Amino acid sequence: PLNHHPKFKMAATINEEARKKANLRVLQRLDPSILDIVGSATHVVLYEFSDTEQQWEKRNVEGSLFLSKRSDTPRFKLVVLNRSS
Repeated sequence: PLNHHPKFKMAATINEEARKKANLRVLQRLDPSILDIVGSATHVVLYEFSDTEQQWEKRNVEGSLFLSKRSDTPRFKLVVLNRSS
């Protein structure tokens, strides 16, 4: 298949690196202590468990999730770039 061709793999790697750099710049505007993106998920939705209702309730938070490494404490931080609000 075409996606096994070396040129395709190189282009995909360049696109991933460019996306990571762009995301890192966005995160650093929110928190200048962020040094690097350790992991990510393209889309997450936040739910909270209600003890009174005994069920999960969807919160108004969804978007891309990033696990970031920081120069300050806490050393690592989860950030959701919220697309809902």
